[in-house]
Amino acid sequence: MALNELVSVLATTLGRDLGLSLDPGVVLQRVTEVSAGTDNPKNKDFVTVGASILNKISGLFFDTGSRVVNLCCPGWTADPMEVKKLQEKMAKLETSLHTIFIMDLLGNSSYRCEEFDGTLNRIQKSTGGYHVNGPVAVVDDGTMRRIISLVAPIYKLVPDSCIKIIIPPLLAIPLQWLL
Repeated sequence: MALNELVSVLATTLGRDLGLSLDPGVVLQRVTEVSAGTDNPKNKDFVTVGASILNKISGLFFDTGSRVVNLCCPGWTADPMEVKKLQEKMAKLETSLHTIFIMDLLGNSSYRCEEFDGTLNRIQKSTGGYHVNGPVAVVDDGTMRRIISLVAPIYKLVPDSCIKIIIPPLLAIPLQWLL
């Protein structure tokens, strides 16, 4: 079955290249429930949403012949204006039962670098690399709740029938440094 092969290749690639441990059996069970009867990966639609780190994943899916809508933006962070822009783009999307959303809406917003004076600042990318002056920390629970509340309307725009893969902040940190 081509769908099984696609999910297995994805799980293997993410394991090999990113050090992620995925159980293809669990993923396949959900994928099979949602996409019963369509096992051709070229019939799949992928939507990548949020931070530009997902551009690489978009390319992998595109290379398999899948249809890809890339709504990623370099330096995307959860602020009211960016959330509104993304909501407008997503509201215009035409999705099917087989659309798979991969979303990184928290990564760039949820971690900070501790400066020499103890202040926490977002990690900045410039001249092709990340500049980290001190230890990296995930924001406190209150800030994380505010960020999640801000992006929740975006998650709600994804139809229940679609598969949602949400990249959590702690995974987004190593993803950005590995790719």
